[in-house]
Amino acid sequence: MKTLTNIVSVLIVVFLQAHYASAQSWDSEGVEAEISNYYAEYLSAFSNQDIDRIADNYFVPPINIRNGSETLFFQTRSSVIDYFKSVFENLSGESYARSESMGTNICVLTDTTAIVSTGFRRFGSDGSIIFESAATYFLTKREGSWRFTNSSTHGVDRIISCDD
Repeated sequence: MKTLTNIVSVLIVVFLQAHYASAQSWDSEGVEAEISNYYAEYLSAFSNQDIDRIADNYFVPPINIRNGSETLFFQTRSSVIDYFKSVFENLSGESYARSESMGTNICVLTDTTAIVSTGFRRFGSDGSIIFESAATYFLTKREGSWRFTNSSTHGVDRIISCDD
């Protein structure tokens, strides 16, 4: 019986070591580069007010967007599109022209999950800053594509950084 216990113990240790090693075998720098490119595309879509491209960046259902004191839950792609239509309608009253990142921190958690925390400025057509804020996004990679699963706007003093 003691021999069987020892064999089972060794098998468990070997399994756990193999599982841990396989879980760590992905290239975190490569994943970070993928996410950096993904976020740059999202920011471009936002600056160009391309609502369809913006909606393509969200997994639905469900998606949770925290905007100030309001939490929004979207169950369909069309509800994400409707939300961003209203965002751009509000921005048009401020002569919105583009958005720029004020620095982006990418926290790679696994090869399929990450956090992006960034500050951003929105500029009017005259070049003036009309809004400055920050947002943190939770991302998941599924079927080869990164998408937001959750986001929250917040102050620029609350940007998350990752210590590797």
